[in-house]
Amino acid sequence: MSFFGALTLLCLLGMRYPVRMMPLLIFEFTWKLIWVLAAWLPPYLGHTLDPDIADSFSGIFLGVVIVPLVLPWGYLWKTYVTTPGDRWR
Repeated sequence: MSFFGALTLLCLLGMRYPVRMMPLLIFEFTWKLIWVLAAWLPPYLGHTLDPDIADSFSGIFLGVVIVPLVLPWGYLWKTYVTTPGDRWR
């Protein structure tokens, strides 16, 4: 629960500084996508989905669907992929 509390507080901070908090949105999308692929999909395909996993799927799945729709992919590509990294010392 402390993880979700911290994530909520950081998301609220992200409303004030959206560009600075972009890595948080990437992190949120990544862990939710990993959860769907690793924890939900295998039992779903094997028809062995238990109620606990099925109940938590709706909230997680919304994050996997909504977050990519609001991410500025052009900015992310330019900033985190094509920009040269800082030199190591």
